[in-house]
Amino acid sequence: MLRKVYPFWRLQGVQLISVFVLCLAVFAYLQPAQTLADPDSWYHVKLTTMMRDSGLVRDFPWTQASLYRTIFIDQHFLYHVLLLPFVSLAPNDLAGAKIATIIFAAFSVTAVLWCLKRWRVPYWGVGIILLLTSAPFLFRLSLLKAPSLAIGVSIIAYYLITERRLGWLFFWTWFYVWFYSAWPLVVVMAGVWIAIDSLSQTKLNLKIIGQTLISKNNLKLVGVIVGGIVVALIINPYFPTNLVYLKQIFGMALTPYHTFVGIGGEWYPLAPFDLPENLSYPLLVWLLSTLVAVFTWHKQTKLSRSSWLIAVLFLIYTLKARRQTEYFVPWMVISSGLCLRDAGLGNLTLAYLKNKFASWIPKWVMKKYVLVTLLVYAIMVVPWGLSHGFRLAKAALANKYSYNTMLGAANWLKQNSPSGTIVFQSDWSMFPMLFYHNSQNYYLTGLDQTFMYEYDKEKYRQWERVVKGEARAIYKIAHDSFGASYLLLEKRTPAMLFWANRDNRLNRVYEDSEAIVYKLD
Repeated sequence: MLRKVYPFWRLQGVQLISVFVLCLAVFAYLQPAQTLADPDSWYHVKLTTMMRDSGLVRDFPWTQASLYRTIFIDQHFLYHVLLLPFVSLAPNDLAGAKIATIIFAAFSVTAVLWCLKRWRVPYWGVGIILLLTSAPFLFRLSLLKAPSLAIGVSIIAYYLITERRLGWLFFWTWFYVWFYSAWPLVVVMAGVWIAIDSLSQTKLNLKIIGQTLISKNNLKLVGVIVGGIVVALIINPYFPTNLVYLKQIFGMALTPYHTFVGIGGEWYPLAPFDLPENLSYPLLVWLLSTLVAVFTWHKQTKLSRSSWLIAVLFLIYTLKARRQTEYFVPWMVISSGLCLRDAGLGNLTLAYLKNKFASWIPKWVMKKYVLVTLLVYAIMVVPWGLSHGFRLAKAALANKYSYNTMLGAANWLKQNSPSGTIVFQSDWSMFPMLFYHNSQNYYLTGLDQTFMYEYDKEKYRQWERVVKGEARAIYKIAHDSFGASYLLLEKRTPAMLFWANRDNRLNRVYEDSEAIVYKLD
């Protein structure tokens, strides 16, 4: 029997490698030369270099008014391990981390396309257009943060769940727990899969649903995931401190901190009317595929139904925290592909459409000149629309922080203050830059304001009143309550600056275009 020979470009490995290379080019182009878009990037690079030079970081005295001071764990441990070769071999550690981010982001996009291909989704390559034209998705994946790789890790976990690759799933869950704090997503995906499996029975009654829920296969699946999580939590470099930290992980996901704590903008809700503007093409395709799935519900499989429900969950979570677009976009693409596959997308050809919908289409639309006009319009307008998100992401990444942000003030403090001196900073988001440039001094808070709030609510309110310019007694609060010897004030906090300049016990010792340093006499 003769073996069928496919053209070189149709070989699965060649196609996926081509996707990966294309993604590398896209994310390399998006990365600006000497700027970083997210302050946390400095923290990740600094912690990685500290791990390389001094071993595992177990104590974190650099945020004196935060939970990190008492219960620190590296919740991105394996992410930092993966960063190690890049920050060590590159001439500049920040540039090395950017190279890693480009590779990680390309992996995540390729993972989505790989799953679509494995699930035999027709026209799976269209997914790359939807992914690489979504500005929020491109922006989030281009940040020097764990989600650039975690998105791909979570989607592969879902593939292992649906294919019941239990051995791989055990170790993949273990890896996920050590890699990133979003690992509870594995439990959510498995729960959705089991629920859809139970509700997809031909005879829906409570007895059959109950039997399916506790079936041998589903119990094995639950056991493998729970086993992987338990082993990862116990055989862990941060055990048993990491068990205490679980409360904060779930608290951040469930508590509406944005209503009473000044947290990062990425955790604030996304208005429903902003969705079409930010996620136009993926959202349009997903809504259309949802409509198709509704009319062909009897054809939809457990795989398409479960992926659709996961997409809905991320839609809800995105409305709660806008950063979740990084997950919502790929799940829209996955859900759309699977729903259309089960609806019969494989038969979708021009001839099929003409025969199927000819009676619905007005005859004048089928005239040649009309079709040519529509084709010309599509050629002119569609590429511009598709590139719009690409341009938005490029601009958003470029107009951010330079590598040397806060370098002047950090170096002055490093050279003119004893090691371990506490600095009261006016902006918690500047901590990663200060920490990166000067780990000799200690600061008050950074990375996440919920950690300061949970550490001492009264001190959080005191700090908040000072930086908002609501408290005149800056010296008393900074020196007496927080034990600070220096005050670092960003010039973009005019209200605080007003009172600082009127306090005789604050001695201005350094100033540049970004910040002012006061010594608390």
